[in-house]
Amino acid sequence: MPWVFNNKFRPINAEANIFNLSRTEQYFINRNHLKQPYVETANFVLSKECSNVGLSLGTGETVGNVYWEYPFWPLLQKNKLIKLEHINPQNISNKKSNHYPHNKFVPCAIISVKDKKLKEEQNIELVLPSGTYVQEWSTASDYITVLTKR
Repeated sequence: MPWVFNNKFRPINAEANIFNLSRTEQYFINRNHLKQPYVETANFVLSKECSNVGLSLGTGETVGNVYWEYPFWPLLQKNKLIKLEHINPQNISNKKSNHYPHNKFVPCAIISVKDKKLKEEQNIELVLPSGTYVQEWSTASDYITVLTKR
């Protein structure tokens, strides 16, 4: 069972292992470069006391492997209930966004993640049925921005 004891992403038999690393540290063990921007983004959104958060994660048919949604869920759930929902998805699921219950979701903040390597331009303004959202905050690399209602 070497895959269990020598797993470099979830180590058991190492100085830093699953028993002494925080949950957050474990999320980013294989994407350490994303830890700071994701944690900073979550902290900014939490400071806004916003409970409905939209996610705008890139473009294209398959966004799951490029844009990493999962860490936002636990990072934003610190002692409070926050609802996360995709906003204006640029893939096949866009058809569902115009139907109930998705068309009733009104975010107070939108986390926008774009990849400059894919030549995607970051959202500085989003116009949705619920209103116009403008960029209020971004990470140093502009990889992630947070938009709030104008």
